[in-house]
Amino acid sequence: MIDPPQPRYKGPMRNLSALIPIFAALYHESGRESVNTGATMAHAAQQARPWTEYGRVTDEVRRGREMTAERLLEQFEFTSRSAATGARAIPETLVNALAVSIHAAERDAVEAGLVAVKLNPPRPWTSFEQLPPQAQAGRKLQARWFLERFDVQRVGEARPTATGQPAAPVLDGEGHPVKPAIAG
Repeated sequence: MIDPPQPRYKGPMRNLSALIPIFAALYHESGRESVNTGATMAHAAQQARPWTEYGRVTDEVRRGREMTAERLLEQFEFTSRSAATGARAIPETLVNALAVSIHAAERDAVEAGLVAVKLNPPRPWTSFEQLPPQAQAGRKLQARWFLERFDVQRVGEARPTATGQPAAPVLDGEGHPVKPAIAG
């Protein structure tokens, strides 16, 4: 008998399939301000459309949002912030890092054409660094939206102990330290 493939991540199992549809709706909502302020790739290409509520997007767009949500949930844990925590300053380095990750997570959806605005002529997916400044600003708005509402950590990352001290680093299945925190 052949052993089934083992997952690379050796931490606690998470049922992503249950989270994906919910997170896809949150991901979509994170783009509202970008669309409303003209900070998207579609705006840069002068092909923008008005904001569409998630319940009114096409099945094709919904699949794209779910693909992106799945990629983000594979990389990050989004833990709800307590209202008692209050507002906090969010370092721009964290906003920038999450913006780049959000953009990369949408690559499969863009390449499959599962997006709200299909550019004409079509353009290939481009790295964050090559995006027009207004599209970069839009991704940063999305990142800030998440960081204002959630504590965001890379999957498998050590969380602080009850005393607030950092826990020992978590190792991946191959014994290498996991990536550093995306948000503090």
